[in-house]
Amino acid sequence: MGLVKWICTLSPQRIILGGGVMRQAGLARRIRGEVVALPNGYIQAPEMLEHIDAYIVQPALGANAGVLGRYGAGRRGMRVNRILKGGGRPRHYGREKCPFQTRVSITNAAN
Repeated sequence: MGLVKWICTLSPQRIILGGGVMRQAGLARRIRGEVVALPNGYIQAPEMLEHIDAYIVQPALGANAGVLGRYGAGRRGMRVNRILKGGGRPRHYGREKCPFQTRVSITNAAN
């Protein structure tokens, strides 16, 4: 039910569910089924009705996703700090490479 509330509130393009709990066999399939059934037809998006397996996914990096994400955030933070402290020259970044781009991520605290 919580995931359906997030979907109705934020309209995310994709939901990535990870963590130790998601390693249970069949849990992702059950969650997808509940997410489709709970809105009772209220959400008519093709992502929900036809492509639910591509909409709610597990991390492509598997169990390493949290560690690699923290590593990338740390490297990006070091670069930003160097620029802000004057140790590096500010550069113009393309939209895809901008270190200041905000991303929302909900992770399991057990990772």
